[in-house]
Amino acid sequence: MGVCGSGMRSLAEYLISAGYHVSGSDEQLPTTGVRELIARGLAYHRCQHFSDPAAPSPQPVLHPQLVIHSAAIPLADPELQHARQQRIPTLPYHAALAQLLNRHRGLCIAGTHGKSTTTAMVAWLMSRNQAVMDSPATLPPSFVMGGELLDPLFDQDGETLDHTLFHRAGRAGPGDWFIAEACEYRHHFLAYRPELAAILACEPDHFDCFADEDSLIDAFSQFASRVTSTGRLIVRADAPLARLAARSATAPVETFGIEQASPVRADWQARNITWQGTGSRFEMIFRGRSLGHVRLQIPGAHNVLNALAALAITETTGIPLEQRIEALSRFRGIRRRFEWKGVWQGVHLIDDYAHHPTAIVETIKAARQIFGSRRLAIAFEPHQASRLEALLPDFANALALADQVFVAPVFAAREGDAVRGQQLVRELASQLTTRGIATDVCGTLDHLMSAVEHKRGTMDVLLTAGAGHIDRIHHELSRRIPRSPQARRAAGSLHLDETGGAGAVFPRTA
Repeated sequence: MGVCGSGMRSLAEYLISAGYHVSGSDEQLPTTGVRELIARGLAYHRCQHFSDPAAPSPQPVLHPQLVIHSAAIPLADPELQHARQQRIPTLPYHAALAQLLNRHRGLCIAGTHGKSTTTAMVAWLMSRNQAVMDSPATLPPSFVMGGELLDPLFDQDGETLDHTLFHRAGRAGPGDWFIAEACEYRHHFLAYRPELAAILACEPDHFDCFADEDSLIDAFSQFASRVTSTGRLIVRADAPLARLAARSATAPVETFGIEQASPVRADWQARNITWQGTGSRFEMIFRGRSLGHVRLQIPGAHNVLNALAALAITETTGIPLEQRIEALSRFRGIRRRFEWKGVWQGVHLIDDYAHHPTAIVETIKAARQIFGSRRLAIAFEPHQASRLEALLPDFANALALADQVFVAPVFAAREGDAVRGQQLVRELASQLTTRGIATDVCGTLDHLMSAVEHKRGTMDVLLTAGAGHIDRIHHELSRRIPRSPQARRAAGSLHLDETGGAGAVFPRTA
């Protein structure tokens, strides 16, 4: 229930690959990822009653032995109530994931930023192990993560890559390891008992469940203490709250960081970083000893940190370092993380999940790394009024790094005060205008689409940012991208949605 959510979708994909019969329901039209699961056997039905408990509940497609539901599903939901009345066991997402992960050798990635990408990097490099696999520890792992792996067209040698991982966000593998994101929301990550774990950062983010910084540190401290004493915890060196939380670990703790940026000398360091087109190259150092050079195809200093964490956390898995480095050189990222969507009317289109000021800053920096001083516009959809209110000056500072800003309505996500959200959006726009940034407040995504079309001559790059539905802009714009063979080849990871699907808020016109 709630299968269109990123975590729920990835868990459904894992269960399908493990041989289970899976049905899924949600109140929205199936997303691109869910449509791919439907093609592989997911029985999907759309519900209108998640947000309206009085609406009639459709008959389930299957009569399940277990119901797994998103944390966003209210307890009063008719379908959930029906399952309980029929004495069908029900589990929230994090509890179901914990039951699977805790049966394996768990590897968890936690932190405010970078979880999905780092988890995907770990899953990718451990799945592409080419060594003689004489141990279950080195066989391809199971994984559940919040983003779907992108599919590069060709590798460096001009040959197509292994397609079994492309577009995957979850998979049941034959190996001992189970890799998963560990989200701090409502203390969900305390259900996991990993052998290996990483804390990438620790910043205030979920203001609807952590009242202050102390409660956030306490949650991460408890997570650190759950890493088995025979395992290992990797912590970002320049994240003081994360280092503070790591003091509660009984497992050995190692730190990672970029050499110049860290206030303390990290165990694992990225040194001599050079930016190369849309990627980078850096030297990896462990306690003063050079281990080799790492090349990435994805941009940004934040991805250098993600790659460093992925290599550090997998050091004891038995997979040779040179193979892990080689695998990362072929990693092309995941959907909605600096995903290039093509070119429209001469404007480069990029989509990112960034919904926190820190993530927005890093995403804009990555865009500047590639496009330099070209005119950069950002269309931002705030995610939760509570987050926008608590971090409003930080959001203004982050967005002001762009040349032009379009602000969409707040994506409420468990909140219902629309008036409050509107007031906060206007205040955000006022702060940006005061800084001299051209800013449009858009009442709907359709309005934002019209504003973008009207001002397309004032921008060279359009970056969409947010954890809600802001990516639907690209589904509409992509309908107008030239479909020549050269354009398709140049697009690389370009995703085109010809069906309308998740972009159905727009008129289906040419």
